[in-house]
Amino acid sequence: MGMNYRNIAIGHCISTTARWRLGFATILIGLSLTLSACSIVLVAPYDEAAVSRITEISKSVLKFYDDLLALPGEKRHAAVTGPLKPRCGEIETLMRVHLLREKARDKNDEGEKIAQNLLDAWKTFGTTHAGSDTSLLSDTALDIERKIFERHLISAFTSEEARKLGTKAK
Repeated sequence: MGMNYRNIAIGHCISTTARWRLGFATILIGLSLTLSACSIVLVAPYDEAAVSRITEISKSVLKFYDDLLALPGEKRHAAVTGPLKPRCGEIETLMRVHLLREKARDKNDEGEKIAQNLLDAWKTFGTTHAGSDTSLLSDTALDIERKIFERHLISAFTSEEARKLGTKAK
């Protein structure tokens, strides 16, 4: 006897009971996915403490650059390696604490990356400030650096504000 190829369609390969079970399981899976989709959280919730940290870092960084730009160009290198050096360390500490807090938050890859970029920029510019090339402390160079920090800080604020909007939408 040869194979009867007419009965090899999907509907004929499984029994009626198995089809009912498969259909019921499909409905249950679909229903559970639909209901759970309403509660899936893909990013960390809004964190007011993060906004406070970002605000504190912003004030410190912008004040540092304002103070540095207020000095005559020939006195900036001495200020960065002298009286302003402890402030640089304090600002870096604020940034490191912020990065640690962002790393500790669940589903917060974006916030962590922004905090890491902010710290990396601070360390890079700190190294150039301490170097012997005083042209890196010119008004133009410092203004560019300050604008770079402003972009990083705006990204951090925007990231948190977006989370706030996502929380309100639910």
